[in-house]
Amino acid sequence: MIEKESLITVIEAEEIIFSHLYKSSIETIRLEDSLGRHTASDWLADDDIPSYDRVMMDGIAIRFRKEQFGWKIIAIQRAGEEAGNLSSDEDAIEIMTGSVLPKGADTVVPYEHIVIDGSNANFQGPDLKLGQNVHIRGRDKKQGDLLLKNGRQIRFTEMGLAASLGLTKILVHSKPRIAILSTGDELVLPEQKPMPHQIRMSNVYMLSGLLQQLDMAFNFQHVSDDGEALEKAIEKLLNENDVLLLSGGVSKGKFDLVPATLMALGVEKHLHRIAQKPGKPFWFGTKDDKTVFGFPGNPVSTLVCALRYFRPWVYKSFKENTTEQWAISDYAFTRHKNLTQFIQVKCTQTSEDRFSVYPVDGGGSGDFTQLSGSDGFVEIPSGVGVIADGERLAFFGFF
Repeated sequence: MIEKESLITVIEAEEIIFSHLYKSSIETIRLEDSLGRHTASDWLADDDIPSYDRVMMDGIAIRFRKEQFGWKIIAIQRAGEEAGNLSSDEDAIEIMTGSVLPKGADTVVPYEHIVIDGSNANFQGPDLKLGQNVHIRGRDKKQGDLLLKNGRQIRFTEMGLAASLGLTKILVHSKPRIAILSTGDELVLPEQKPMPHQIRMSNVYMLSGLLQQLDMAFNFQHVSDDGEALEKAIEKLLNENDVLLLSGGVSKGKFDLVPATLMALGVEKHLHRIAQKPGKPFWFGTKDDKTVFGFPGNPVSTLVCALRYFRPWVYKSFKENTTEQWAISDYAFTRHKNLTQFIQVKCTQTSEDRFSVYPVDGGGSGDFTQLSGSDGFVEIPSGVGVIADGERLAFFGFF
């Protein structure tokens, strides 16, 4: 007699998964090696930014006085030189972008707005304003201000910021060791010609692409639907890795051996079946500090669970402050009475974290051909009636 498991809601599943986050250690790495890593400390300004009154355009530095439109150039100051001294309203110092503003000056007139005749400069511009083209010290940030929070992923822009702060050694969170294990006798490698009873494996390549997008290293292995081989493979990968992503073998078929194998290896099951479509037979469990995600065999189901649960789990494990994405429906979506639905959609971006979406027709959880014509999934909560055109929906993008 097959034990009947009750379904849990999407929100309950999320809460369970987020209560078992990856516990990283702290590492020190070189700035040059920091791309894609997550900061393990706050970054503070070590000085005012900018650290001096900075000239923003090539031209002349003057002391602003109303109704004065002519000056005598007394010196030239390059970027990187110490500040010159301007002691007279009638004088000017020729100045270059990036220079420190000369002492006694408060305004910079660009070359485009002056005519220089020998040592004389005459104003020919449309307007002259006090303080123009001067980036005042500390205007952007003050010394000690927070520039980057603990948990932020380091992009090339943050690498430049670190260099400007003198951070040549960066504290980062350690990355989890991740393995992908696919199961199924029907699966062959992409370079192989499938027999009539076989298909090429695709789920592992979607998962590996997502891991690359998350800048996570991983290793990959495939095993047949054989209980002994599966147990050996899982045991070895659990010993060598922090996170195990399983593809297939978690449903209710006679050869879906993953749940029983995990239980035999001492992995505690926290959830197995979720009240959602697609992706109902999704398995999640832990053993000590190891975490296991068991994805369904159907490609669309796998992708839904990866985007809805695994990717946010990674973000939260590193305390990354990601903005939730929302979509405005251009279509009236019908609710399912008992199941949360995830619908493939095309989208148009309307703001940084908001999209306008409409559905893409597909052939169900096994139809991966429509994924390349989609931009993500919207989440349709269970209930009665429809999600009306113009309502807000949670959006899980492929980007």
